[in-house]
Amino acid sequence: MKRFSFLFFLFLIIAVCSGCTGSVSNSADSNDFTIVATNFVGYDIAKSIVGENADVVMLLSPGEETHSFDPTPADIITIQNSDVFLYVGGESDDWIRNILSSMEESDMIAISFMDQVSLYEEEHKEGMMESRGHDHEHEHDADSCELDHDHDSVDDEIMDGDREHNEYDEHVWTSVRNAIYLVNAVVEAASDAKPECSDLFHENAENYISQLEDLDHAYHEVVDNADRKWLLFGDRFPFLYMMKEYGLDYYAAFPGCSSETEPNAATIAFLIDKGQDYDVPVVLKESLSNGNIASAIAEEIDAEVMTMYSCDNIPANDFEQGESYLSLMRKNLEVLKEALNK
Repeated sequence: MKRFSFLFFLFLIIAVCSGCTGSVSNSADSNDFTIVATNFVGYDIAKSIVGENADVVMLLSPGEETHSFDPTPADIITIQNSDVFLYVGGESDDWIRNILSSMEESDMIAISFMDQVSLYEEEHKEGMMESRGHDHEHEHDADSCELDHDHDSVDDEIMDGDREHNEYDEHVWTSVRNAIYLVNAVVEAASDAKPECSDLFHENAENYISQLEDLDHAYHEVVDNADRKWLLFGDRFPFLYMMKEYGLDYYAAFPGCSSETEPNAATIAFLIDKGQDYDVPVVLKESLSNGNIASAIAEEIDAEVMTMYSCDNIPANDFEQGESYLSLMRKNLEVLKEALNK
């Protein structure tokens, strides 16, 4: 009888421990808990927190354009079957409204990244092409808009209809400081959805945040000691939060969420003039861009073209090689160091 009791007790321990593993892996086989993210940064943060204890799904295919994403019926079913759903919350996510409003009785936890941080209105700098379909007649300024950091299940008020998401830049994670808020939101949602793994999730999140804090400090150090404080982008500009956080200025061809890909001659001429006036050594482009605009400007001003990652999505080869939000933001830091000091 004692031997039976001991074996039964041992079986219980094994059963409990097997429910939550401590390793962090690039593959997940746990089908009882699913996190779905619309973009790469949400996917990568979730993977770093939950490891093998959830199936983490990214709706975008690596290399796919984020602002024109059109979900398939299979994507919608994937969202509906998820325990935690991570999305940006801006204009490019307008299609999510109908999906979430149809799930009012669901226990799924939906997290909008734009609800976790203070927002900046999308800027339209001198020389920048306007985006069709946006109303930019009102005055823009650098003041941020404080929003609620609490996450809600989908039976609460899903997306505030009074809030005009399309007025704000969506790429909130390009500030490493903002990424810390996103990690905190994801770990709380994952812990609520799978409480037996809460301690492990929080441990992983604390390790992740420690790395983010070190990286944030490194960004401040590079910018504080830089020879110049502004950058030239021959591309769309999804780095507004990075510029605001670290005190940098910029010129660019398009706003971050622009649907435009071909600038007019005046825009290119303006950027060439700026590059020549200030003897700019580096023209920047975004990782998923073809780089044609940046190359044309760089050729005229005898500058080098360098790439920065916005991290909403990444090229397929980078995804296959296991690049992460942290690794890509470290690459961005090295590019900044050269562009600001070369």
